[in-house]
Amino acid sequence: MKKLSIIVIIALLALPSLTSFAKTVISDSELGNLTAETGVSITFNNVSVYGTVALEAASWGDSDGYAGNTGAGYVGFTDVDIFGGPNLTTLNGTFLVDIGTSGSSTRINLGLPTLTIGSMDPSGVIRLGANKDLSGGGALGTFFIWGLYSTAGGGTARIFTQAGQGIDFSFNNVTLMGATNLTAYAITDGDGFTGSTNSGTFGMRDVSITGNVARLVSTTAAVDVGSSGAVTSVNIAMPTITMGAMNVISTMKLSSNYNLTGGGTLGVVDMRGFSTQASGSIQVFAH
Repeated sequence: MKKLSIIVIIALLALPSLTSFAKTVISDSELGNLTAETGVSITFNNVSVYGTVALEAASWGDSDGYAGNTGAGYVGFTDVDIFGGPNLTTLNGTFLVDIGTSGSSTRINLGLPTLTIGSMDPSGVIRLGANKDLSGGGALGTFFIWGLYSTAGGGTARIFTQAGQGIDFSFNNVTLMGATNLTAYAITDGDGFTGSTNSGTFGMRDVSITGNVARLVSTTAAVDVGSSGAVTSVNIAMPTITMGAMNVISTMKLSSNYNLTGGGTLGVVDMRGFSTQASGSIQVFAH
């Protein structure tokens, strides 16, 4: 369940950047910030993405299963709704695009604007199913997130080719998640269990995360595709993600209400000065 919770948050944070919520007329002053000189600069000044997002289903899976379970299987979300106000996301700052060459390497340099997420309230159902649309599958639980507020962006990202072939990405001082406030994050079981058949909810309420929560500092990622025998795979060398020093304060609760009001308090989480790094690689291939 912990892994699923992390996947839920990551997936929901990615949704606003993949979805168009509203049409905005570009003013003359904004057009003036587009330059056709050497490189392009685009300045954002409180550009807001707003409205309600609805997603019927999003899944990831395997069409041939695995040993002992050879039928298709998929995991994902259904009935996702994201609403909030006045803005789901806001862009501020200048987005820079430049292209240059050093030796045999040509690179795209991106200066990233600041993305502010909030105040956002996503909800949906986590499911396992045999169909890509997750119809007829089993519900692992319903997730609810209230009052999510966070920041991301800043810094620079560069895209360039390797000495042979493949793509490298370098990041410098890019914030993946800044100071974050969260009213509540909960997973609900709608039908309980034997002897306690009413729905129950477990989660965190009044969450405050401060510090450099997650950043990419002077680190590189790489994507390559290769074959060994009959197997072709994608190799992704992950950048080093630096977390901390991070302070987390939250109340852990059990409740019969999906917003964790009322109910019992399990305790208060107070974690200070947490700092770590994560890196490694991922290989993706058919079997």
